[in-house]
Amino acid sequence: MNTLTLRHAREALAMTQEKLEANQAANGLPYGILHNLGEDDHPLLLAVEEEEDVLALLVRTPPHHLILTAFTTDMDPVWRSAVEELAVHDVPSIIGSVPAVESFQRIWQERHGCQADIGMEQRIFRADRVIPPRDTSGTPRWAEEEDLPLITSWVEAFAEEALEAVTREEAAEQAERFVFSRSVLLWEDGPHPVSVDFHHRAARHAGHT
Repeated sequence: MNTLTLRHAREALAMTQEKLEANQAANGLPYGILHNLGEDDHPLLLAVEEEEDVLALLVRTPPHHLILTAFTTDMDPVWRSAVEELAVHDVPSIIGSVPAVESFQRIWQERHGCQADIGMEQRIFRADRVIPPRDTSGTPRWAEEEDLPLITSWVEAFAEEALEAVTREEAAEQAERFVFSRSVLLWEDGPHPVSVDFHHRAARHAGHT
């Protein structure tokens, strides 16, 4: 069993895209990150393989969590291999499915003699069908540059409520990236936007927030 350090997101996708897409509801976070990383980004990307079969993918874009994705139910030997490779990296926190996190946590604590605590428990929701709304007023439009202050405020508020608080500057950077990549759809009802849709995954099964 080997743990490989990958240099680019395209390498990780070449090795794991088919496996990630097999359960895209569960793997949407690493899948989306890999598709949105640029050539100037410097993520931590590890793949654990055995006899050319990829058993796990680990993704981290500092300073954020290390994301664990396992493609096997026999995780302990996989994480043991990964933990040895991670010895030279900073791993402040992890995120993944409950079985993956519990297995990794146990191996990490055995290796480093430390204690880990749960920071947040989350669920994954999957939409199987769409029911068109009835008698809905308003119209959609793509966000433009003049919408940046509003989008920045919404990004900042969403991060504070649902994720981790970001600075105004970080929210502005994200808003610019979304707007200029034509990935923000606003819904206007009257003179002002009342809702927003972020399209942020180049996937066979489109993902929206």
